[in-house]
Amino acid sequence: MATLGGIVTLLVYGLAQWQRKGPQVIRLKGDMGTALELFGETGDAFPIGSVGRADRGQMTVVGDILRRAIVERATDAHFEPGEAGLRVRFRVDGVLQEDQNYPFKQGLAIVSCIKVLASIDVAEKRKAQDGAFRARKGKDEYDLRVSTSSSIHGEKVVLRILLKRPEYIDLDTLGIDEKRLGVIRKLVFRPHGMILVTGPTGSGKTTTLYGLMKQLDSTEKNIITVEDPVEYHLPGITQIPVKPKAGITFSGTLESILRQDPDVLVIGEIRDNETAQTALRASLTGHLVLSTLHTNDAPQTIVRLVNMGIEAYLISSSLLGILSQRLVRKLCLQCRENREATKEEQDVFKDVPNFDGTTWHPVGCETCRRTGYLGRTGIFELLPVEDELKAIITDTPSMQEIHRIAAAKGMMKLRQDGLSKAAAGVTSALEVERVIV
Repeated sequence: MATLGGIVTLLVYGLAQWQRKGPQVIRLKGDMGTALELFGETGDAFPIGSVGRADRGQMTVVGDILRRAIVERATDAHFEPGEAGLRVRFRVDGVLQEDQNYPFKQGLAIVSCIKVLASIDVAEKRKAQDGAFRARKGKDEYDLRVSTSSSIHGEKVVLRILLKRPEYIDLDTLGIDEKRLGVIRKLVFRPHGMILVTGPTGSGKTTTLYGLMKQLDSTEKNIITVEDPVEYHLPGITQIPVKPKAGITFSGTLESILRQDPDVLVIGEIRDNETAQTALRASLTGHLVLSTLHTNDAPQTIVRLVNMGIEAYLISSSLLGILSQRLVRKLCLQCRENREATKEEQDVFKDVPNFDGTTWHPVGCETCRRTGYLGRTGIFELLPVEDELKAIITDTPSMQEIHRIAAAKGMMKLRQDGLSKAAAGVTSALEVERVIV
């Protein structure tokens, strides 16, 4: 048993080490000398005390897992406890893929290391917790958002991996054709009104939102965003993170920033009636408003707003356009295969103008990890809200009426855009059918 004098000596030594070294960056060597550097949530180094609670050996294992996830272009890393141990899976191009399994005791140590890095209470294992830290590999920086939850076999951890390179986010690279891109650019340069980007979770809405922002000149306009969380830091733009626990909400923040003389308001997501009302009214008083909403397609968005209790005149007067989207995997260019279309495939492509009688299929090779796909692109559905549609909105329209007008105006539906990309060999018909339910 340690004596009191020994304990005091250790404490004094620890304090001296802290004063001498201060905070510490965790630097883990990898292949070819490329190090993975880990930082705290704000980009600062970790305090020595917090790092000291983690097993350095298991920290290296965590670094290897993160390095593999980055190399594989994973957007999420799942750490899943089971009877036999810890299973690690990566979500690559929207699909979960097996990485590696670890023994039970090592799995516990890995989870503890991740919690230390994310400044999460290591002792709390029953309640769900959230945290974050950052990583740097070469010139690339990553935000890592950590979420924990309890299960019958222990704590499950999910890491969201965000590459911090907003300069690569551009409307031209998202998969929107030139004709619709021209319409979108005209809408985003309107002085006031609302543009909505819609789709389910994980469909790329936030990326498109940032692409729309990048079209605007932040030197001449006061652009303010309200996001949960702020995913990319853009120069010249005021970005406000939502923090519900601290009382900072979408609706509450919107009221205050309207007094900040904004030209453009960007709302990460419309979640309730109050936020929708405030955003739509702001768009009527000389502001351009960009936001996202969870709906299946563009016409459904109008009905959703009506069902949220928004006055019809507000919708018809302020809404400029709706862009609905999904993400589909792109065929690997190294191994994709072109074949003569079967009778069934000809029926699927019969209304696709660029169909040439052949179809493209995934094969699988070393480049794409035998999946047949590498990377993702968007498929889109654009509905500009013009005079005829505005007139119908004021009469509380049905979904059928909105679809009829959209079809009459020549709107290309999500499935049509997907099949057009499949006919061009960008993706496959099977992938389009997987995504469009």
